[in-house]
Amino acid sequence: MKDKLLKVMSAALISSVSMFASAEEWTAKFVPDGDRDRGPEVRAALKSGAKIHFAPGRYRFSLATMPRRSDHISNHDQPPTHPVAVPIVSMRDVDICGDGAVFELDGSAIAVALVDSQNCSVKGITVDCLRGHTVESKILSFTNGITRVGIDRKAFPYKIIAFINKTKSRNRSGYLLFHDGGAGFFNVTSALAFDGKTGELIEGTADIGLWDNRLEVVEESEGVLGLPKDFSRIPRQVQGAKPLEEGDVLAFRNWSRPNPAVFLYRAKDISFSDVTVHSSCGMGLLAQRSENISFLGGGMYPKKGRYASTSADATHFSNCRGRIVVANARFEGMADDAINVHSTCLGIEERLDSRRFRCRYRHPQAVGFEVLAPGEMLRFIKGPTLEDGPEIRVAAFEMLSVNEAVVTLEKDAPKMYDKGDAVESADYQPSVVFSNNVVRHNRARGALFNTPRRIECVGNLFERVSGSAILIAGDAQGWYESGACKEVVISKNVFRNNLTSAYQFTDAVISIWPEVRDLKNQKTRYHSGIVIEDNVFETFEVPLLYAKSVDGLTWRNNKVERNTDYVRRNGRPFILNYCENVKIEE
Repeated sequence: MKDKLLKVMSAALISSVSMFASAEEWTAKFVPDGDRDRGPEVRAALKSGAKIHFAPGRYRFSLATMPRRSDHISNHDQPPTHPVAVPIVSMRDVDICGDGAVFELDGSAIAVALVDSQNCSVKGITVDCLRGHTVESKILSFTNGITRVGIDRKAFPYKIIAFINKTKSRNRSGYLLFHDGGAGFFNVTSALAFDGKTGELIEGTADIGLWDNRLEVVEESEGVLGLPKDFSRIPRQVQGAKPLEEGDVLAFRNWSRPNPAVFLYRAKDISFSDVTVHSSCGMGLLAQRSENISFLGGGMYPKKGRYASTSADATHFSNCRGRIVVANARFEGMADDAINVHSTCLGIEERLDSRRFRCRYRHPQAVGFEVLAPGEMLRFIKGPTLEDGPEIRVAAFEMLSVNEAVVTLEKDAPKMYDKGDAVESADYQPSVVFSNNVVRHNRARGALFNTPRRIECVGNLFERVSGSAILIAGDAQGWYESGACKEVVISKNVFRNNLTSAYQFTDAVISIWPEVRDLKNQKTRYHSGIVIEDNVFETFEVPLLYAKSVDGLTWRNNKVERNTDYVRRNGRPFILNYCENVKIEE
């Protein structure tokens, strides 16, 4: 298996390297030039040539001059338009080579968009959103129920909206807002607590909710704020866990995700090599309705001196097909998963006749893009039991609005499928190789997979992920993210002290957690063919494996090393629920 994996990775790497132009082929070359907006000239160069080289250094891209696109981007907010620094639209054979160039965005925007394009490459680029939606503050002290924090006002500009101050203090007081670099200011609704020394999320803190969705503060001096809450005494998920201390970091955030740093839509054969995202106001990379993508080296992690990176997933592949390869990359400090692969299913609202169904996009952050198209295969999903149904070819897909569509099939559908059931694409389901990556110090989960094609999660280090290291989910109830797994290999990974906090679907280091409402009447299990072998678990006392609705689950030759680095939970190592054909060996 290892030889096969190396062949896959080598093929992807050779493919990506072969796409890059040689020095004499560059059609445009750029060198750093201070804080000048480089957007207009870069976009002009794209119109005249497709092979662009950036010398090492900083390149500023201003929101003021960016063109705007109106796309429905999966798993993001749905603003009317998205600013794009480097739009690559309806092009072929584009090479962007940076050799260490840093693209600095002065607000929330997409750095690079590849739309309706093919055989394109991006190499050696670092993206940094200078005004992200995660604001870091250093804890200075705890006094009389007040937490004093220091904020670098140059990095995180803020203003205080005054309210009636009953204490009549001379200090400025009110509600704290942070500048987003674009339309204005935003409020924060929750916080993440990072250990100031190690950079990990502090045990048992998870998402720290703030009061009334507004952060009420007193400004003692420039950049020194008093928060009316003793964060050293916040409720903890784990009794006896380390309290927050002076020097730890509170990263304030809200739940908005307006723009990914890199966006792919109907793109094919796209390669990223040594591309890094330090900060974004959404995903690091979001790909939808795209095919054959490789992301080699680089990664999504905070720049030196910072703790948080992307405000959502590092990489996210929604309704893609072909092969996804993510290898040799570093993922750290994200507010969500390092990788998330899934299809989007639509809820059936009404059966119009034997071949026509009115369907609805169920989650407000996943609407408006084409889930199906004429000629593609549709798969039915029985809603309550989450059982896969027959596959039928689509004759027509008519959008009624951003939220609804009518699907017409080439032949009659079984009468058993009606309102409350769901449909998904049977074609846009990719195979995945996730290998030799480092995932650590992030919120929620490490990796999330939902696809029936082969998944190889091999040779990775999952270290101090605050939730489960790996989640295999699937649902037609909440996010409507589907793709029942049929062939999964989790091998030769190191799982080091994960699951220090609890999040949704995180019941063990490896959690297999499809949302099935009616397990008792489920005749066919949702997931199957999962092999977990030759891994090392370095862990305190938490469950190693939680599995629900799996047919064919093998655990063998895994090494478990117990430690006392965190509070022991006295959890059972294996928790199985409605599973069949399970083998636990060694």
